[in-house]
Amino acid sequence: MSEIYNLIVIIDDDVTNNLICESLLYSAKIAKTIKSFDNVEEGLAFIKKIQNQADFPAVIFLDLNFP
Repeated sequence: MSEIYNLIVIIDDDVTNNLICESLLYSAKIAKTIKSFDNVEEGLAFIKKIQNQADFPAVIFLDLNFP
């Protein structure tokens, strides 16, 4: 049995890519919650609001080629 993470975050300006990644991650059942953002500022604001280290995303998928 593999580990199930509490939270995975996806930050990518391509909405279609976000939906595909979310779908694959949910079908793999590796995270309880998956949050995706198509705007870097929104994604970083979400991460900055996290106060408890236990709530911090286990994995962050980040697009490095934003326009």
